[in-house]
This record gives sequence, C-alpha cells and structure tokens, in this order.
Amino acid sequence: MRKLSEGTSVYYNRLIGDITDGLNGGFPPTLSLDDQGRFIVGYYQMNKKL
Repeated sequence: MRKLSEGTSVYYNRLIGDITDGLNGGFPPTLSLDDQGRFIVGYYQMNKKL
C-alpha cells in the first residue's frame, strides 16, 4: 500500500474495510465447497473490475 498514490491507497483501504466488515469480526478457518466456489467467482469478478 505504501507504493500506491494517496488517492489509490484510500480507495483500497476503504474496499478492504468494506470486505472485512462483511465478515462480522472473524475469518472462517475453512470454507464449505459452496463457499469456496462463491469465493473464487467473487475473486475473479473483483480482479476483472479492478
């Protein structure tokens, strides 16, 4: 994050905050097969969007 411009850094920090807020304070230790599928689809969608 240090290598990003200030505006870009703020954008990604907000994005990370939005994502972690949706986890209700914790990261699951494992994901079910359905959740793994949703994660990978969401990952590629966000990667393409960014």
